Amino acid sequence: MDIDSGNLVFQLKDKNLFKQQCFINGKWEDADNNATFDVINPSDSSLIGTMPNSSKKETKPTSFRNPVLIFQTFMVLSPDP
Repeated sequence: MDIDSGNLVFQLKDKNLFKQQCFINGKWEDADNNATFDVINPSDSSLIGTMPNSSKKETKPTSFRNPVLIFQTFMVLSPDP
């Protein structure tokens, strides 16, 4: 999706920080059926982006129930204090 240059995305120094996917099981994922919904800026009703319209089944991978894997993922993704 193209984002209008007036949008919030262009205020980011690193455009890679703007993800239009869900972070599930340590990976950025689209919905299985590729369905999306619009994310609207409430201050001016402009389109900020889109997000996957993931099902409940997609958002409950087995890793969410595995505390060891959750902690390992956290340690990898979190900066050192």
